[in-house]
Amino acid sequence: VTIKIEKSFEGHLRVEVKDTGMGISSEAKARLFKAFSQGDASTSRRFGGTGLGLLISKHLIELMGGAIHVESIPNEGSTFWFTLALKAGKGQVERARTESLPKTPVKQSDARILVAEDNAINQKVALSMLANGGYKATAVANGLEVLKALQDFQFDLILMDCQMPEMDGYEATRLIRSDEQFGHLNIPIIALTASAIKGDKEKCIAAGMNDYLSKPVAQRELIATLKKWLPSEESSLPVSSDTGKAS
Repeated sequence: VTIKIEKSFEGHLRVEVKDTGMGISSEAKARLFKAFSQGDASTSRRFGGTGLGLLISKHLIELMGGAIHVESIPNEGSTFWFTLALKAGKGQVERARTESLPKTPVKQSDARILVAEDNAINQKVALSMLANGGYKATAVANGLEVLKALQDFQFDLILMDCQMPEMDGYEATRLIRSDEQFGHLNIPIIALTASAIKGDKEKCIAAGMNDYLSKPVAQRELIATLKKWLPSEESSLPVSSDTGKAS
């Protein structure tokens, strides 16, 4: 596998990944960037994978204003590349904080909350309640935007709607918990769901969420849950149990 990064033209960055593997047929290329699709139906059995990697890559690149492409010859290999329009940075790049380091306690009022909610009205309600509680919050509309936001900014807690387009809260949570590239392996994730089906809470905990709130959420209940899971100078982060309660 060869990886090449270069400036393609003024203000644009081109990243190329080339391999000498089995290659991809023209028919398979047409479905590569669709959910749960792989170049060869036998690939997942032989090499593993869910068929979501290229779809996620495509959406993240498009969210940054870029585009991804592929060229491939069966039995010779494939070349994937994308281009992004980026502004030149100034000064030194600050090294991102990683979750492998001890989490520094933050004041409740300094905590940054990421709200994942596809309904615009529900977004406004959640942001208003958080602002009234003295919290800084950012809203996104689906799981893919959650992953993009985590790569760009540091957050202290996620309020995650379970049912969203493009990528739901369950899948987004599983990816966050399993992939260090998002830098938030241990971030508290609170499920937000309108479902009252028995076993729904267990499904959220199994996906990697720490706690569960049913919609509509009262402000008092929301703030109490945030205080329970956000680290502070006075208390440490509670540990999730099988039922999602603090131990």
